[in-house]
Amino acid sequence: MAKYTQGKWIKNPHYAWVEVGTSTGKILVANCTGNSAEQDANARLIAAAPEMYEALKDIRSWEYQVPNGLRFKIDAVLASIDGGK
Repeated sequence: MAKYTQGKWIKNPHYAWVEVGTSTGKILVANCTGNSAEQDANARLIAAAPEMYEALKDIRSWEYQVPNGLRFKIDAVLASIDGGK
């Protein structure tokens, strides 16, 4: 299981960076330097990463209800997130 900064990952509304609010304050997770539409989209994608990770784990738990091709793709993505495990 991936160990990432827990908490809600939020794309800063004014800049292309992603922050996580923790009990000790905010932590900068990613800085997508600049303010272009592409960098803003990158920041939104990164902010959604923890929710996507959890969704993939949930879908994968359905085991045989997931078509083989999709199951192999999900397994590959989860392995890359979990460090190849």
